[in-house]
Amino acid sequence: MRILVLVLLLQRASADSLIASEIVDLFYPPVREQAASANCPHNGPSLRRWSGASTWPSGSVPRSGQDVVLPAGTKVLIDAPLPGVFGFITVPATSELIFANSAITVDALGFKVLGALRAGSPTCPISSNIVITLHGTRPTGQTQRPDWYKGIYVEGTLDLHGEQPWPAWTRLRVPANRNGRELVLQHEVDWRVGDVVVVVTTALQDSRDWHRNEERTIIATGFQWMPDGGRVSKLTLDRALEYDHYASTAYQAEVGLLSRRIVVQGAAANSPPTDTTPARCEETPAVVRVTDYAPCPNTYLTGYGGHVMASGSQSTARVAGVEFYRMGQTNIIGRYPFHFHMMGAEGGARSYMHGCSVHESYYRCVAVHGTSNTSVSENVLFDVIGHCVYLEDGVEENNKITYNLAALVHFIGSPASDLGQQIAEVTQSANLAIPADIAAAGFYITNTNNEIVGNAASGGWTGFSFPLLDAPIGLHRNVAMKPSARPMLRFEGNSAHSSSFWYQSAGAMYFGGKLYIENDVLIYDAGRQERDTCTKLLEPDKGCRTTDDLWMTLRSTKVYLTMGNGLTHWGKRVEIIKYEASDVGLGLSILGFDWVDQMLVQCRTGLAPQLPCKAGSGCNDWETAGRYWTSRGFEWYDTNQAHILTNITFRRCGVYEHAFVGPAVAPTLRRGCGDGEGKGCSRFSTTWSLLAFSDRHVPEMMQLTRDVKYEDCGRIFRFWNFLTDYGTPMANGLDSPLSARLQNWMDVDGSAARVGKPSILGSATPDANDWWKIDPTCELTEAGAPLYACPLREQRDVASINMIWDQQLAAQLGDTVCSNGDRNVFCGKLGGVRHWGRTGELPITPNGEVTGPSGGFGWHLRWNDGPPRNLIIEHVQVSPSSNLMLSIAYPSGTTFEIKALSPSWCNPCNNPPWCHRSCEHEFSSLSSVQQVRESDGDTYYFDGNILYLRLVQPPWDYTGYPNWVFPENPHPPFSRGGESITKFGWGASLSISAFSCGGNAGVHCTGAVTSAVPAPCPNGFVQTAIDQCCREQNGSPTNSCIGIHGESSLPLQPYTFCDKVDQMDDVREKDQWCNHDLRPQISSECVNSYATVYTGPTMRKLERCFTRGASCLKTDSEESAIWCPRQRDERCAATDQLQDLQAKDPPEWCNSDQVRRASKEECEKTYVTTHTGPNKHGKTFTQRLRCRHVERDNEENACVMRDAHFCIEE
Repeated sequence: MRILVLVLLLQRASADSLIASEIVDLFYPPVREQAASANCPHNGPSLRRWSGASTWPSGSVPRSGQDVVLPAGTKVLIDAPLPGVFGFITVPATSELIFANSAITVDALGFKVLGALRAGSPTCPISSNIVITLHGTRPTGQTQRPDWYKGIYVEGTLDLHGEQPWPAWTRLRVPANRNGRELVLQHEVDWRVGDVVVVVTTALQDSRDWHRNEERTIIATGFQWMPDGGRVSKLTLDRALEYDHYASTAYQAEVGLLSRRIVVQGAAANSPPTDTTPARCEETPAVVRVTDYAPCPNTYLTGYGGHVMASGSQSTARVAGVEFYRMGQTNIIGRYPFHFHMMGAEGGARSYMHGCSVHESYYRCVAVHGTSNTSVSENVLFDVIGHCVYLEDGVEENNKITYNLAALVHFIGSPASDLGQQIAEVTQSANLAIPADIAAAGFYITNTNNEIVGNAASGGWTGFSFPLLDAPIGLHRNVAMKPSARPMLRFEGNSAHSSSFWYQSAGAMYFGGKLYIENDVLIYDAGRQERDTCTKLLEPDKGCRTTDDLWMTLRSTKVYLTMGNGLTHWGKRVEIIKYEASDVGLGLSILGFDWVDQMLVQCRTGLAPQLPCKAGSGCNDWETAGRYWTSRGFEWYDTNQAHILTNITFRRCGVYEHAFVGPAVAPTLRRGCGDGEGKGCSRFSTTWSLLAFSDRHVPEMMQLTRDVKYEDCGRIFRFWNFLTDYGTPMANGLDSPLSARLQNWMDVDGSAARVGKPSILGSATPDANDWWKIDPTCELTEAGAPLYACPLREQRDVASINMIWDQQLAAQLGDTVCSNGDRNVFCGKLGGVRHWGRTGELPITPNGEVTGPSGGFGWHLRWNDGPPRNLIIEHVQVSPSSNLMLSIAYPSGTTFEIKALSPSWCNPCNNPPWCHRSCEHEFSSLSSVQQVRESDGDTYYFDGNILYLRLVQPPWDYTGYPNWVFPENPHPPFSRGGESITKFGWGASLSISAFSCGGNAGVHCTGAVTSAVPAPCPNGFVQTAIDQCCREQNGSPTNSCIGIHGESSLPLQPYTFCDKVDQMDDVREKDQWCNHDLRPQISSECVNSYATVYTGPTMRKLERCFTRGASCLKTDSEESAIWCPRQRDERCAATDQLQDLQAKDPPEWCNSDQVRRASKEECEKTYVTTHTGPNKHGKTFTQRLRCRHVERDNEENACVMRDAHFCIEE
């Protein structure tokens, strides 16, 4: 009996041998406790048998072909199979139709349930096989059928309760290989011999025309003990598997149970589609990136299975342990396998769909329509046309969608696809009733104010789809709400795989696309769309106030096996906490203001890819994958973003190239994703990808990282330009686009660049002319990489401004000048900006945006045609803790009017105490550069040749209260995980108007200007950095240095080997150390390899390798050994007992119960330890508590923990 098995499972639940993910937590439903059957409706009083003539007013039992209406006020029991096929069976409002717990079959054209239809109850599940078959042919033309035609239509109560399996689905514990007949699962399951299971694919594609899902029948069940002591189920199948199904720490194939005791199905004769050929059609390369084929768009449109609909707020629908087979009616709205229809919050709260299966569905799995508070849980959903779990109109909220498995989901028509961010819109039609079905997903969530936990999706255009609905659709189109602005209630423990195959940006989880109504027709745009979530809208159809902004939070999310992105979120705000991506094209693509914490991107696991053949590939999976399956860890977008990434690990990402990664590895170890085309990765594969093709959209200070780790990675950094990468010059007037020259990010602990201390990373492209090389200690992040790493110290930061000096020129941006990746569009040099005291210039182009290092002496601006008469500086992004001075040379005699201007929506008032607000503020003139530097940013100085001003970031919507006040924090920064990125405002600006500067008209002043650049250092000093001058002695700088305010400044400290040692792949990864034995290698690689020896908690000894012939050996020369002292945490620096603690090797610990029998002397020498790290520098420390001696009842000698703590680095 299943009940007894469940009791045993309860006893052994803790012994389940799950393969734990490295970071995320994947959830399974709790084991259900099932007591003995009670409250069985088929055992209730006053039942009248269907087969009894006295039950029917006519005195005769209904026959095949007849419509049947149950007598009013009766409970009719079906306790045996009913012969034939009935017409419509109607259950009046005062009646009930009840199934006995017996083998029963009923065939009918449909059921109209105004009273109740029952089979079992929540406490009395059916254990026998009950099969309800629905008959009917697809109507032609405009023929209308009633809601109960080929369906079960409910306005009363539907109670169908079969025995529910536990769990309804699980994952493999060990791989299930081709030709094998056994499955070892992660749980003990109560599945039975004769049940049908589906083993879900672990291939890259999962679609109708090519997939690797396999249905099999169980012929034997048993158990297997695992090495970890857990006991799991082992199933024997009726026939061997045809394909490999993987199970590793990265991911494991799902296994779902399709069989249930109660079956509701469409008739075999008239349910399946008749238009199933051809199955595969050739597609253009723009549509399909990998294979030459796709499912044919005009097939599988005629499926006409059964359907179940519970309608209205007075209805109740509770189904559990039911199998829905050959259900759903393609492109007929409302005809789904199971449909919660317009039940509202009350009807939804009474209803649920638990532990069911839906397979071979011709339209959806379960639709939640105009219904809230319901539960869809523990269902297995397989082989489905159109969106599977479907929130229909966008008003559905507070539903629980938990622990479901959806696999092999088919889009309708041609898949939404393009090579860019935008996709052509698709309009509703007879062959596409809901245009969003061109991007069908396992889970289609139109309103995120729902609980979505523990679900898994395979296949589909994407696994989870979150389209943008600015307004509800369908029957709720007139409801005043904005579904896309609703908060994310809960999204946790979900996984998706084998999708993102048809559109690279789709992702296995996709937050994009838009569905809307225009002229009473639905239109769907599958491309880039950003959502604005908030607590309160300005108006029902408008956006959010900044103070009401909400972030969507995704927790414990796992994606794998995607041709494109692992997850795509087009913005505006998302937090992703605990995220794993494995075997993906791109680990993660997110836009907006986002935080990612605890992420593992395993670009390649080493498992052989399974995917359809590409023409000319010879069916070589690795070759096909290498050509079309990129291996990139994370991509920085190009403008108006704020990304904070913390606790990030990349594994086997990036192409292995000697020029980029230094020492080679053992021949048996493929580093990164491989060494190029045909090896499972591309020559463009990289760990970090930075968009660098645009002259129009360019980066501000947008990105920050902390605690980044690389494990067996190849190339780390790469600028991506879809033109030059393929040999096509941009021909924009310079060697690189502006977005490449302005690339930057804050590496707050140096871990991203592997330099071991806080750094600013900035572009090293040649025509940036060392703009980002802050001082001589800066280094390239890796050989050949276009990024400098420069120490982050004192006031150093990154600032950004946008300048407009020619309104006509600015109006042409993105069109005739400075395009977004188009060829032969001019964006050449119109001037330059340089750091004070420097000679190299960053070009100023028609796009007047400049981003660069701040906290230095200043930026000097120059235009080829002379300084501008009118200069607007907007989008100012300057941290209050950093200093940015601007200087511009003007003709002698020039006068100025300089004003800070608020946005157009600013409303000035001076009515204390109610209102103090100004919208415009005029700058005043001072008499020295240093006075301006120390001012609050509303002053300027003109020395007769050069104009100086300090640039500060103004508030968003005013200039003062009413007088100018230095904006300490004009805009709340984007802050997460203890890190912050300064925001800039869109409306505020600075206006500089120059008069008497030569000529009477034109954009530029025509008077003569000096070519001199401000010299920041006083006499006797030499400039050593953009922010430092040091006293000169014998032509060289000394260690006596000053900063931008004349304050004392520490001498520059170059990156040292010991700074980098913890970040170096060569040292950390044992496979790349010199072996004690000979290792064939070339000389240059030997010199860059090391063997390491630990000599205690505070030292690490590194021995450089040397070459002997063509081999590497570990040197035995102590003189060549490198010793790196490790930094002690500040908490432990003052601990004078450190040596005492270190001396105990091995130490004696207190027992875990914090009590140990010992003498007093032993207690005083004993310690207990707890880990308190790693800290922000990536160091791990141990907190040790000294023990003390106490006396206890009947225990004269005992040790317990003491309060004092000591720290020692591990």
